[in-house]
Amino acid sequence: MSATTQAVLAGCAGIGAFAVSYAVGGLVWWVALVPAVAATLASFVLIPRRRDEAEVEVAMGVTLAELNRVVAQTQGTAQRFRVLAKRIRDRQVARAVEEIASLTQDIARNFLADPKDIRSAYDFLDYHLGKAFEVIDAYAALSSATRLTEAETAKLEEVGKTILDIQQLFHEHLVSLRANDVLSLIHISQ
Repeated sequence: MSATTQAVLAGCAGIGAFAVSYAVGGLVWWVALVPAVAATLASFVLIPRRRDEAEVEVAMGVTLAELNRVVAQTQGTAQRFRVLAKRIRDRQVARAVEEIASLTQDIARNFLADPKDIRSAYDFLDYHLGKAFEVIDAYAALSSATRLTEAETAKLEEVGKTILDIQQLFHEHLVSLRANDVLSLIHISQ
């Protein structure tokens, strides 16, 4: 039940308690306030309220709202990488971008399985993910152009190598996110 519904029901309980105490019980109005306040407070305590996603902590320092936002952002970027991969002519670079999309999706799955990893991934989420997309998007746009000059072709090759490096960096980031899980497994198995 929402907070608004909870408040309305508690208010109704208080008004009802006041009406019964004052009208039926014959109490003086200010004395009838005591059971009204008690009924209102009891209603707030006894009527359960569904907490908002921003109030539900799924890991220390990570709310359900933040988890959902981060996973949606990461999955959305993975999908955008897949779209870009289809526009890239160089098959090696296109495969690397497809792998980056897959790694990004794996990172999103990791966040779902282990939300506390979000705390150690802020740099990745706030900078690296977006910057990688910018680089790949610019590469895809230029690679689909016609009549490229030698300088443009050379720049494409240079950035293509950078995209291969980005693929490796995303893999290393995924491995680093799982490092605590590996340590836990080692600790449990001993």
